[in-house]
Amino acid sequence: MSFHKKFCNWASQKKININKVTYKRAENAFIDTLACILSGVKEKQSKVALKYCLENNNSKNIKIFGGGKKLSISAACFLHGVRSASIDFDDYEYVAGSHPSAPIFSALISIAQMKNISIEETYEGWVVGYELIIKLGQALSYDHYYKGWHSANTIGVIGTAAAVSKVLKLNADQMANAISIATSFSSGLKQQFGKDTKAFHIGFAAQAGVQSALLAKNGGTANQDIWNIERGFIELYGSKFSKKLNNNFKRSDLGNAIIKFPNFIKFWPVCSYSQRVIQGGLILNKKIFIKKNIKSITIEFPEPWFRVSKFHIPKNSTEARFSLSYCLATALINGKFDLTSLNISKNKKSLKLTRKIKLITYKVPNNFEDYDPKYPDIIKVIMNDGSILIEKISHIKGGKNNPLKDEDIDNKFLMCGGKKNILNKIRNQKYKKKNLKEIIF
Repeated sequence: MSFHKKFCNWASQKKININKVTYKRAENAFIDTLACILSGVKEKQSKVALKYCLENNNSKNIKIFGGGKKLSISAACFLHGVRSASIDFDDYEYVAGSHPSAPIFSALISIAQMKNISIEETYEGWVVGYELIIKLGQALSYDHYYKGWHSANTIGVIGTAAAVSKVLKLNADQMANAISIATSFSSGLKQQFGKDTKAFHIGFAAQAGVQSALLAKNGGTANQDIWNIERGFIELYGSKFSKKLNNNFKRSDLGNAIIKFPNFIKFWPVCSYSQRVIQGGLILNKKIFIKKNIKSITIEFPEPWFRVSKFHIPKNSTEARFSLSYCLATALINGKFDLTSLNISKNKKSLKLTRKIKLITYKVPNNFEDYDPKYPDIIKVIMNDGSILIEKISHIKGGKNNPLKDEDIDNKFLMCGGKKNILNKIRNQKYKKKNLKEIIF
């Protein structure tokens, strides 16, 4: 049996068994994504997206989390997606190099206002979408992301289509069509990082994921063998390191991707590649008492990361999120890193220190995986008196080996403007059968 048939037969079951660990990770990812949507409300990208949505709006029946006029389902998915990614606070997974929860939950909280979908069903949809994203990431290999594709859109749209198909209760054939239709929306280049379009990518993935599922629900067909065939998805989007989608699995093997390959929920509102240097900067802040006595700093890091973290001296807050030097300098000088840290006009000392920082990349093997502890970020500080301080950062707060606690995620939600009564209901098991729209709106 082919991959898509096996996968869709599993995903389209009436009920997917979710163990306690998976349920908790889905719950945390949901709360985190809601926090990210709220954190992006006032950002420029979100304002641009809202104007676009209002200009192209027809039916106005979908409420927007975080406030705003009601929109069409398509516009609501897009705006939720853009808001969730505007300050790069959304979660990340290592295998495909994507932001999995932002497009999936942005689509699900929108479609839940058209259909009666419970919190538990929402999490089932997320588990299905996450599973497919990981499977596609394993097949394409890290080289898909390394080449320049923004996986959050190229792969995220397919995972989102699967998630929406699940909550809409599409049968296996319809779901197979939906995820195949979604491949025709697969796009997004990493060269857009540092610009508004990076956040638009998440909006596109959420929007197109819903469109794909609705097209399939209403009879739309697609080539269900699109994955492994000649000039199919894997061949065109992959590289010499890619491999065919593996259909050698049992139904019981599915649904565990989040346990084997957990998502990374961010503690700091910047690109995932900037997280290590912030942690290093906070450590160094406690060791260096007179910051003006710093002569020079070097940061050594994996070469593939430079294709993302390419802004040495940022010109604005968007570029600052992708600047290892700025993030390190700000954490080192201030001894903290929060939502105010990206205001470069108020962190002039950080910009000044950035000019003393040199970026050095080192090569990694072809089978490199993001955040492999064997390939750390190495920060070297030389003081005016000749003394040297070195920090090697392999594991980060929020990562696989140091996940955020429920308390950290709850505080993030509240910090971003979330309401405590919504948080309490999401955390309370007695509400898991309740309609999602009644909980968060």
